[in-house]
Amino acid sequence: VYVLKSDYLQKKMIKEAKGTALKRIILDQINSFLVPLPPLNEQNEIISQVKKNLTLIDSIEKDKSDLQKAIKQAKSKILDLAIHGKFVPQDSFDEPASVLLEKLRAEKEAKIKAGELKRDKNDSYIYKNTTDNCYYQKFADGKEVDITDEIPYEVPSSWGWCRFGDYLDVRDGTHDSPKYVDNGFPFVTSKNLIDGKIDFSDVKYISEKDHKNFIQRSFVEDSDILFAMIGSIGNPVLVKKDREFSIKNVALFKPLSKSINYMKYVFFFADHIQTELTKKAKGGMQPFVPLSFFRKDLWIPIPPLAEQKRIVEKIENFYSILDKIAENLA
Repeated sequence: VYVLKSDYLQKKMIKEAKGTALKRIILDQINSFLVPLPPLNEQNEIISQVKKNLTLIDSIEKDKSDLQKAIKQAKSKILDLAIHGKFVPQDSFDEPASVLLEKLRAEKEAKIKAGELKRDKNDSYIYKNTTDNCYYQKFADGKEVDITDEIPYEVPSSWGWCRFGDYLDVRDGTHDSPKYVDNGFPFVTSKNLIDGKIDFSDVKYISEKDHKNFIQRSFVEDSDILFAMIGSIGNPVLVKKDREFSIKNVALFKPLSKSINYMKYVFFFADHIQTELTKKAKGGMQPFVPLSFFRKDLWIPIPPLAEQKRIVEKIENFYSILDKIAENLA
């Protein structure tokens, strides 16, 4: 049995096989194959050693699988600690997130007045009252509503909370299915978001006309984040743009202010919530997360900007170590 399974005989059978569409070997060929034949006692010893080594290999493979699982769990725990304010120490000299969010609202207002953004009819912002430690939503007409019960969990005092759609410019790609061409502009869908990168090896192409039409709605720039919202939920990509492309059925998170929205922090937040969003996805065979969820129902904890950068630096350092361990398992 082990001789028949060996590379030596397997390769010989493939080499000797006849035919084109259906390869085959005949009984006379098999009868003519030469095989090495040890004495019977040595055959039994070989079998014993092969079984022993195969058991050891199976054990190593299981250990590798367990370690790969542990690496994945470690990364998840790191992100969980990070977004709960338990990963790096707070610094009392950091400008608090409340000031950061005020600056963001001012920039957003300037963009609305310049016609770059549309004003939401229910325009409002969130703030925490330090007197009663409650969170309030304040509307343009001055009305305030206590929304403390909506806050997912408590964060450090220097942090703040914001609805995802108020913190970022949240869009999505086209839902149209254009005619594909042999040469043109890459048309990126959720299947092309793999391991934090865009895989252009299996991408379809669209015409320049369709590309120009689609980017009016969803022009992707460097440091934007792509997030699969239909089918395979998640797989965020922090874009490092090296070519023009369009997107379909993919959420697009753009900074409202490049000096305020630290997109690396947003990327790690998006990476952490993808498992939770998979559970919240609607639909059957083709699950999806509606854009309205990202805009109105998803909350993001906001640390001071300086702390965001410390968090990202520490995450990247830990990930570098874990990735090296994973590489050594390959």
